[in-house]
Amino acid sequence: MNPKDTPVNKKELSLTAKKIIVITVAVIFVLAIKACIKESPGQAKSRMESKNEREAKNMVTKAFVYSKNCVREKLISPITAKFPYVDGSAVTKINDSIFTVSSHVDSQNSFGAMIRMNYKCKIIFTAKDLYKCEDLIIEE
Repeated sequence: MNPKDTPVNKKELSLTAKKIIVITVAVIFVLAIKACIKESPGQAKSRMESKNEREAKNMVTKAFVYSKNCVREKLISPITAKFPYVDGSAVTKINDSIFTVSSHVDSQNSFGAMIRMNYKCKIIFTAKDLYKCEDLIIEE
C-alpha cells in the first residue's frame, strides 16, 4: 500500500483542529481586550488637536486653490497660467471661513509674452466646498 493512499491519522487531524481553535480564541481575546481599552482624555485631546490642525491646513490649501480659480477667470490666457506651489505664508486666516491670499501668477499677456503678476484676494467659504472670491486685485 502506498503511503499517499493511507487515510489521515485521526491524532494529527485533532491536533490541527486544536491549533486552529487556540489561535481563534487568542485572536478573539486580543480583540475583546482592545475593545475594552478606552483612550485617556489626554489621548483624545491630542487626537482632536491633530484633526483640527489637518483641517486648518486643508482650509489653507483650499483657499489657495480657489484663489487660483478666481485669478484664472480674469487672465487673457488662463491656459498658460503658472502658479507657485501652495505656500502657507501666502494665505492668512482671518477667521474660520475667511482667508486672504497673496501670491503671483506667470501668464501670457495679449502679445504672447510671459509676465508675472501679483494678486491678492479674499476667499470666503460659504459651505463645505462652496466659496466666493472678493476684492481680487491683480497687479502687473
